[in-house]
Amino acid sequence: MDIIIDGGASNMCYALFNENSLVSINKVQGTNFMHGIEHISFDAIPDRDNIDNFYLFGAGIRPEDDNSALEQLVRSSFPNADKVHLANDLELTGLAFADRADCIISIIGTGSNAAHCIDGVIKKNIIAGGYVLGDQGSGYKLGKKVLQYYIENQFTKAEDELFLKMYGYSKFDIVKAVYDADNTKRFVAKHSQFLSHLNASTKKDIISLEFYKFFQNVNKQIPNSNTLEYNFSGSIAYHFSDELKVIGQDNNINIGKVIQSPFEEIETIYKYIKQQL
Repeated sequence: MDIIIDGGASNMCYALFNENSLVSINKVQGTNFMHGIEHISFDAIPDRDNIDNFYLFGAGIRPEDDNSALEQLVRSSFPNADKVHLANDLELTGLAFADRADCIISIIGTGSNAAHCIDGVIKKNIIAGGYVLGDQGSGYKLGKKVLQYYIENQFTKAEDELFLKMYGYSKFDIVKAVYDADNTKRFVAKHSQFLSHLNASTKKDIISLEFYKFFQNVNKQIPNSNTLEYNFSGSIAYHFSDELKVIGQDNNINIGKVIQSPFEEIETIYKYIKQQL
């Protein structure tokens, strides 16, 4: 069997193929592969002994890095895998939009990233910066704004009460909860979901600023990117696609296709992988 993994910070989605036919798509808890192999486990994936070809597209994997330790971990977890292919998750998104010709492709989920892509091949990608230095428009940055607004008394009384009911954190113990979290990035990012419960004005203030920062960052690193069509994957881009398109329009940027996951195009991706990789 062949396995394709989309390794995001929040979810690790995987698709199994047997004799060129899709068998199943599932997901387990994700990770950022930049943080070291001690945080990575494939134990939740069943039938690992039956995998012949392994294709991992993971957040934080860079071809210019030494990925030998990760490959060793993969081969110990999938002992019968003949082929092991390791690449960045942005490359998987590029394959999902291979039919869009010359465009900008982007992931906006827990983190954010973007690249100039032609026929599914990445030509130039931005330096995403991670959640400390970059990740503009991401679930982490939106969730951080939600938490800041909460502790700074910028919610209405009803929003305050709803937040406490949904998450159980008062303004006095939310900071401790952030620092005590096993995965701070994932913990903060999940609060971006509360945007859907905020009044229109506050919601617009938070989302508009972060998406504007995202477009500005991409255009600074990929000059004239605003003349190309943007295509997106990722939970944040998908769930806030209306807002994303409005901010794009306000900045004279054409938004093309928005999907929640590259796996929506998994059979096309698999066909390309078998032909090219």
